[in-house]
Amino acid sequence: MPSRFLPTGDNHRVTTLELLFDLVFVYAITAVSESIAHDLTLRGLAHGLVLMALIWFGWSAYAWLGNQARADEGPLRVSMFVAMGGFFVVALTIHEAFDDLPGGLPGPVVFVVAYAVIRLAHLVIYWVAAGDDAGLRQTIQHTLPTTLVALALLLVGALLSPGPRLGIWVAAVLIDYVGVYLEGARGWRV
Repeated sequence: MPSRFLPTGDNHRVTTLELLFDLVFVYAITAVSESIAHDLTLRGLAHGLVLMALIWFGWSAYAWLGNQARADEGPLRVSMFVAMGGFFVVALTIHEAFDDLPGGLPGPVVFVVAYAVIRLAHLVIYWVAAGDDAGLRQTIQHTLPTTLVALALLLVGALLSPGPRLGIWVAAVLIDYVGVYLEGARGWRV
């Protein structure tokens, strides 16, 4: 396996690995829509929107990364498999993200840990893939604090009862989205 990142060019097309990644993402979206269908209330819709916002953010982060370096080569290939594993666990735990079922590990915590793996692996591998691009590395470093705050809020919410969880997770989503925008959306490369 090559130990370096291969940049994408103007003629770059989606790789088979990226398509597999997209299928896992679609499975997660399907799980969100199924969870909404089982709770056709404003609360169920709010839960679904928060979960969708989290999943979308994680997927789009890897889409941007796939535009920076070839996803099917070198260390990025390994990162894509780690992220796919994380997304698969996220998809499996969506139905327990707000209402934990008895027995086994706590669903909300498993959901957040898997999501954290997706997000943190992305930032680490993107930072490495940036190579000597100081501007891109700085943008990634500026994104890290808001990402960590958002992940911490998600974990706090996962440890609390379902009542306050929604509000805390909405705050985490807002911090994540707004933080990336305010902290340097201009520095990302496509």
